[in-house]
Amino acid sequence: MDDPPNDASTTSSYVAQEPSVRGPRTVLLFMDPGENRRLLGEWLADEDYDVATAETPAGLESEFDLCIVDATHFRAHRDALQDCKSDADLAFLPLLLVASRESGLLSRSEVWEFVDDVVEAPIRQAELDARLASLLRQRTQSLELREREAQLRETLSELRIKERAIDAAPVGITICEAGSDSNDIVYVNDRFEELTGYAEADVVGRDCRLLQGENTSPEPVAELRAAIDAERPVSVELQNYEKSGRLFWNRVDVAPVRDDDGEVTRFVGFQTDVTDRKIREQRLTVLNRILRHNLRNGMGVIQGYCELLEQHVSGNEEQSYLDAVASAAADLTELSERVHDTEVVLQGLDDDSGGVCITTALETALSELDAHAPATELDIDVPSGPLPLVPSNAVVVFRELVRNALERCDGTPRRPTVSIDRCSEYAEVIEATITDYSTEPLDPDREVLAAGEETPLLHADGIGLWLANWVASAAGGTIEIAGDEADAVTVRFPAV
Repeated sequence: MDDPPNDASTTSSYVAQEPSVRGPRTVLLFMDPGENRRLLGEWLADEDYDVATAETPAGLESEFDLCIVDATHFRAHRDALQDCKSDADLAFLPLLLVASRESGLLSRSEVWEFVDDVVEAPIRQAELDARLASLLRQRTQSLELREREAQLRETLSELRIKERAIDAAPVGITICEAGSDSNDIVYVNDRFEELTGYAEADVVGRDCRLLQGENTSPEPVAELRAAIDAERPVSVELQNYEKSGRLFWNRVDVAPVRDDDGEVTRFVGFQTDVTDRKIREQRLTVLNRILRHNLRNGMGVIQGYCELLEQHVSGNEEQSYLDAVASAAADLTELSERVHDTEVVLQGLDDDSGGVCITTALETALSELDAHAPATELDIDVPSGPLPLVPSNAVVVFRELVRNALERCDGTPRRPTVSIDRCSEYAEVIEATITDYSTEPLDPDREVLAAGEETPLLHADGIGLWLANWVASAAGGTIEIAGDEADAVTVRFPAV
C-alpha cells in the first residue's frame, strides 16, 4: 500500500484552523516515509481516522487534531512542533511521540515539556488505540470549552453593548425583583439618576415608592400596584419627588419580564418626566374654561341687547347691521360649544375599543346633524354585500366631514355625496369619500393637514376638519383632501 500524500496542504496557518468538535478526526503522521508510516497509516484509516502525512515543518500548518511524530522529526523540528502547539489558539493540540528505547528520548525530561504522550516502539495497536482515544477526548473537550468561551465572550460583549445602550437611553430605567410586596430595585440607569437625583447606591435594595410623597395621588399608585400583582403591563402618570424634594410629573410604564418557563422574574420600569406637558395641559384647560365661560356670558349679553334693539329699529339698513351682530354672536356661541364638545371627544379617544358598521356610523352621524339638515339631503352610494366594522369613533369623523360639506354646499344646486367602498390597495381598509360641489376650493385645508400645524398665514376653516383628522388618526385611519372638478375628502379606516 502506497504512503498517503506527503506534506498536507499549507494554504492556511494553524491559527485559522476550526475543526469540528465532533466527526472524523485527522491524524497527522510527521514521520519519515517508510514501512512504519505506511502500516500506521493503514491501521488508522481502518479505524476511521482521516490520515495526513508531512515530512517538513510546512506540513504542520495544515488542519489536524493530533500529531504523531517519530524520534527523527522530533529532534530535527522540535522548535517547529513547539510553535505549532503554541499557536493552537487556546485549544489543546495533542502531540504523540513514537520512539524506541535506543533513541534515548524516553528518559529525557525535556521531552515532556510539550509532548503530551509517548508510545514506545515497536507499537502495540491496543496501546496506541487507547492513547489516541484519550488524547482525542481531551481535544474534543478543549474545543468544546473554546466554543463555550467564545460564546461567553460574545454574550458578554452584547451585554456590555446593551448596558451602554440602556445607560444612554433618554428615559429612566429601573429593574426590580418580582415575587414580593416591595419589588426591590436591582438596577437603575444613568437617566434615572439624573431624573430623580438618587444615585444607584441610594435606591438598590429599596422600593420605587421612595419617589412618592404627600402630593402623590393614591389612584394611579393603586392602579400600578394592581397591575404588578396581576403581572401585566401598565402605564400611569403620577406626581413624584426628586431626592431634593422637588415635585415632578412622572409617566411610569412597567412591564413584567418572564423566563423561559413563563415565570415573572423581574419588572422593568420606564420613567419619563412629563411635567412640561402636564403644565401645558393644565394651562390650556384653565384658559379654555375661562374663554368659554366669558365668551358664552358675553355673547348672551350681546344677543339679549340685540333682541331689545330690534324693537327700536325701523330702517332696513339698521336691521341688516343688527342681524349681522346677532349672527356673529350666535356663531361665536356655537363655536364655544363646539370647542367644549371637541375637548370631550378628545379626552375619550383612548376609550374607543369597539367597532361599528361603517353605514351605521354614517347614519348615526347624520342623525346628529338633523339640526343642520335632514339626512335625505345627501346622496349615499354603498356597495352590496357585508362590510367590515370600523372603529366606533368613525361617527365623529363622519359628523364633522359631512357637516363641513353641508355648510360648503349651502346655496349650491348640487348636494353632497357620500361613497363607501373597500380600499382597493389594502384588503383590510375601508374608505368613504365625501364630495361637495362648492365653488370654494379646499386647497388651504389640504395644505394645513399636510403641514400638521397652523400659522397666522395658513389655517383651516374652523375646527371640524382638525377634529376629524385627530379622531381618524387616533383610530389608525387617514384623511386625504383631493380636488378636481369637485372637492372630495376621503377617509380610510382599518377594519376592526
